[in-house]
Amino acid sequence: MLTVLVTGAGGNIGASMIRGLCDWNRSVHIVGTDVSRYYCFLSQADATYRVPPASDEAYFDRLSEIVERESVDVIVPSNGWEVRALSQHSETVPAVTALPQGGAVAQFQDKWRLSQAFADKNVQTPKTILVEDPSDVKRAVDNIPTDYIWVRGIGIKDYPGRKMRDLSRIVDWIDYHDGWGSSTVSTYLPGDDLTWLGVYDDGTLVCSQGRKRLEYGESRSWGTGAPTVSRTIHREDVNELGKRSIETVDNAPHGVYFADFRADEDEVPHLTEVNPGRLGTTSSAFYLHMGLNLTALLVQIALEESYDAPPTFNALPAGFHYISKANCDPVVVTDEEIESEGFEP
Repeated sequence: MLTVLVTGAGGNIGASMIRGLCDWNRSVHIVGTDVSRYYCFLSQADATYRVPPASDEAYFDRLSEIVERESVDVIVPSNGWEVRALSQHSETVPAVTALPQGGAVAQFQDKWRLSQAFADKNVQTPKTILVEDPSDVKRAVDNIPTDYIWVRGIGIKDYPGRKMRDLSRIVDWIDYHDGWGSSTVSTYLPGDDLTWLGVYDDGTLVCSQGRKRLEYGESRSWGTGAPTVSRTIHREDVNELGKRSIETVDNAPHGVYFADFRADEDEVPHLTEVNPGRLGTTSSAFYLHMGLNLTALLVQIALEESYDAPPTFNALPAGFHYISKANCDPVVVTDEEIESEGFEP
């Protein structure tokens, strides 16, 4: 029997990937791992183990022990920390993965380095300044000609991004997060909040899908965290820009990536970040609801098996909304249903 290990099994992405493996028309023994002694209880895997953080030197010893004990064939990580660790030390663990190259992962996960990588490429990004002390904040406020600027950390889930303008509040916000040298301020773009997910197999784009985020009802800041409402879209510019954003940095893309964009006042998308090697909170659940089992596809790519490939672009129909909130069962609703059955105020 095929054995697949899902990391972060007690989290929302890990839970969706486990559902994908359970829905697959194939017998799979599912092993879950999680860092949290509490979230392990949320895992729906057949067997669940606690592991140290991926930054801990004991991480690979513990993971290898689990892989050997459970005869794991494939590892599918669900978070950026384990994507980075596994992509850089894949030979350490006796199981296969479908992950990008370690160097590309490191560059994608550093938002400042990523913005600089596109400075002389044909990919538009917001004007961005690295802030190392308060004088950089003043320079940014003086030189970014928008009503607001976007302040955020540059690493993996460093700290929430926030739309701000007041100089003293920006300095206090960065101070509070001990973010000098690891924060950026950027042009705040007021247009559509867009994302594009692509799955690659050894340099070839297998399938992709674009989406527009509509509401962040449970997030502390717009554009941070998972949206509560998002909608599938078919946009040629987003498809082209998403593909180019990945392939500009990674010359042999492999596995899954999702690129985020914000549009300017003329509705031109600008790249804001790329998340390599993992599914997102919404895509892992939404696309599975729509019949696109990306977890199963990634396992087949890792095993170098043949598979039925979805359409390269626009893998799902446009105009479907995914609506989800904590403690509520998510629903998928069409444009037509919202127009004809939407609740009146």
